Amino acid sequence: MLAAIAATVVSACNDPGGAGSAGDATMSTPSGASEDSAPTTGEDPTEAGSTSEPLGPCEQAHPGKQVFRRLSNSEFNATVADLFGAGVVHGPGAFLPYEGDSNGFTNNVALLTVSWQHIYTYLGAAEAIAADVTAALPQLVPCATTAGQDSAVARDCAGLFVDTYGPRAYRRPLDGDEREKLLASYDDAVVAGGGFVAGVSLIVTRMFLSPAFLYRVEFGAGPHDGAADRLTSYETAARLSYLLWGSMPDDELFAAAEQDLLATPADIAAQAERMLQHPHARRRVRQFHREWLHLGAIRAVYRDGTLLPGFDGLRDMLVAQAERFAEHVLFDAEAGDLRTLLTAPYALLNADLAPLYGVDADAAGLSSEDGDPQTDEFEVTPLDPSQRAGLFTHAAILGALAKPNAPAPVLRGKFLLDRLLCTPTPPPPPDVVMQPPPNELGDTTRARWEALTEAEGTACAGCHTAVNALGHAFGHYSAFGGYMTDEQGVAIDAAGALVGLPVDGEFADAIELMNLLADEPATRACVLRQYFRHAYGRADTSAQDACTMAELAARFTATDGDLRELLLALTQTDAFRFRPPAGGR
Repeated sequence: MLAAIAATVVSACNDPGGAGSAGDATMSTPSGASEDSAPTTGEDPTEAGSTSEPLGPCEQAHPGKQVFRRLSNSEFNATVADLFGAGVVHGPGAFLPYEGDSNGFTNNVALLTVSWQHIYTYLGAAEAIAADVTAALPQLVPCATTAGQDSAVARDCAGLFVDTYGPRAYRRPLDGDEREKLLASYDDAVVAGGGFVAGVSLIVTRMFLSPAFLYRVEFGAGPHDGAADRLTSYETAARLSYLLWGSMPDDELFAAAEQDLLATPADIAAQAERMLQHPHARRRVRQFHREWLHLGAIRAVYRDGTLLPGFDGLRDMLVAQAERFAEHVLFDAEAGDLRTLLTAPYALLNADLAPLYGVDADAAGLSSEDGDPQTDEFEVTPLDPSQRAGLFTHAAILGALAKPNAPAPVLRGKFLLDRLLCTPTPPPPPDVVMQPPPNELGDTTRARWEALTEAEGTACAGCHTAVNALGHAFGHYSAFGGYMTDEQGVAIDAAGALVGLPVDGEFADAIELMNLLADEPATRACVLRQYFRHAYGRADTSAQDACTMAELAARFTATDGDLRELLLALTQTDAFRFRPPAGGR
């Protein structure tokens, strides 16, 4: 029985021409959509006759390429937790397979396929969720306390469970057929000799194996113009909640969908403003920065523990510190803009991290609060502005981009090009041996790497001139991310110039470099691209996406790089509000 249910995930979601596919999307108007809703942007198709010139891609709705997407592992976990409440389900993600990343992000639709391996892991996850849910049934549906006394009462209680949690799991109202199919699973369990608990367990298992839960299915609400279809209010609500929260809508957002109060940009903006006040928005911002900047990498790298005893105990705190800094900039800082993110001369520290940043913990009021470093609160702490400037000088980043006992300028330069300037570097020649330079090549890290990669006649010089300049700017930061002024008595030279890159300029060190990059259009354009990729779960590859990017760039510039306003702007685009026309994929 369960294997047959699991197979429906593949048959329903991997057959683009099957029943209920996108090709059938315009056959009816789903709930939450008004058939006479007028388009709000783009051309009215009834007025775009043959006498008109063809509209350009930006002169009509431009949603870009979109497909049904599976929930990512983090979205799956967050949705389950929010559906039943904290503490009901314990670790559903333990069953889910590793999903990798694309462009740094785990929610990219190109990755979110379903194989037979996924089917079996989802089956295991669904059964585990069902066990936790049935153990908590009295708190989820109070009628469960008396359901065992009478079969009719028990089935009515099972129906109440379906009516309460089914629409929220599917992020839309159930139709009559869906409700009866879930209750048919209950009946099957009872016929097989199980009772109320066994029946609800099978309902939950079927619910979490349904494409309606595992996928963000969007059939649309009919044409907007010739280039796009409108979404239903429930589809818009789901897009909004997964963009800003990485999870399902809450009761207020569901109510707005039910009342069709998500039809206009103003409606959506009002909900987005409210949702940014919720802790889930902070969680989502932390996740974005963790994935964009690979903040978790510091947990896995090997470091020479003799150089900084106790470093292993700081790794998790360094990740949390960097995430919390980004969260603080967007939600709590006086200026929540890109310049603050890249140049702020402060960090969020606790007593254990203070020494790594050259801060006297007692003098800064960061003494341990309860003796447990994992629970000590981070406090906004001023730093030496000649040593630190924003997130890219945090130890979570610089400590991961290093060798076991020395900085790695090539890794740091490549990281900056890729993550902050969106300028990928070509792979090294196939005959190059990827080894750090020996100490005999120079007295400092910079001298050794320059001798190895920039010397006249080397095959690497063409690329490394630009890569190394960026990396050497961070030469003052050790393999652990601490600040240093010299290497074995030799002063560190971090000066350089940007050559052959989207940005020009000279700098004395990382502080000057980050201040230079903070105001550059190329930097803003790249950060915008990272936000687009994470918010929409896909790359910006089409002419229609170029229209969206241009609109977002104009607003980002108009708000002087305000990152919180950028989150709101992402909810106002055609790429967010519409989908490609049915049959037009």
